[in-house]
Amino acid sequence: MKKRWIALVLALCMVWTLSACTGETPSRKPIQEDGAQEDQQGRNTAGEKEEEKEEQEEQGLPTVEKQVLLDQDGLMITAVELTEDPIWGIGLKLLVENNSQRNYALRCDTLAVNGYMMSTLLFSADVAAGKKANETMYFSDGDLEGAGIVKIMDITARFAAYDPDSYEDLWGPVEVNIPTSAAGSEEQPAMDEGKELYNQNGVRIVGRYVEEDTFWGAGVVLFLENTGEEDVVVSCDDMSVNGFMVTPYLHCQVNADCRAMANITVMESDLEANGIQAVENIQLTFQGYSPDSYDTLFQTDPVEFSVAQ
Repeated sequence: MKKRWIALVLALCMVWTLSACTGETPSRKPIQEDGAQEDQQGRNTAGEKEEEKEEQEEQGLPTVEKQVLLDQDGLMITAVELTEDPIWGIGLKLLVENNSQRNYALRCDTLAVNGYMMSTLLFSADVAAGKKANETMYFSDGDLEGAGIVKIMDITARFAAYDPDSYEDLWGPVEVNIPTSAAGSEEQPAMDEGKELYNQNGVRIVGRYVEEDTFWGAGVVLFLENTGEEDVVVSCDDMSVNGFMVTPYLHCQVNADCRAMANITVMESDLEANGIQAVENIQLTFQGYSPDSYDTLFQTDPVEFSVAQ
């Protein structure tokens, strides 16, 4: 349980990293070897996505069929509809019914939209014995935009139940799949423009670009893809920027046959302490481990790359 909370705290840091805004647009620098091609492709993709987004707004949200997603030990979850809130964004409305004689708390351990991992930290539901609750599981705007998702075609969630007083796990996770009315209408593209940093053991990591002047300091935006049969959590260590050691923050779970966008965060205090005004060169190692057993699945040799100035 302690390890689960540690992972939760690390993931929360990543959510704030990806979503926090200072009111200024961070400077974005391509990773050098693929810089010119990525920059042009990035501009083209952004324009195409903006057009698709406008078209999608005109068409409205896809629909989901009202359906019971799971019914276990007296706790029943029903998908009701897709909805959009002006503040929270797009979400899936759920009806949670507790037909048992014990109190339940429900969480979503992992969530994917169109095969891309999404944050789940904004969803939880406490339902007393014999009661019901209307809940909405929102998809982070930052997650959707980062993955280039303009049309929600497919949702995959893993739900788990626990005791709201002791926090003891009761059952789960149980995976459910919710196709929308747009399912199969197009192929979700891979946001993999950039420099390939690792491609072994069914895991592929691409460095897309470096952002400076972010809310926290600086970040390396990554595309990750897991074509293996086992879920993996990717982290990094032994990181240096311009030859100076820094502390990187990366914790990204990528389920089997899924993709993810992630950000390696370097705090501004680290950059200032080492007199780093611009990120020019980065070296680090990646690690992959099982989210269930915490066994190490892979450990890379040092990976080095330069950043276009």
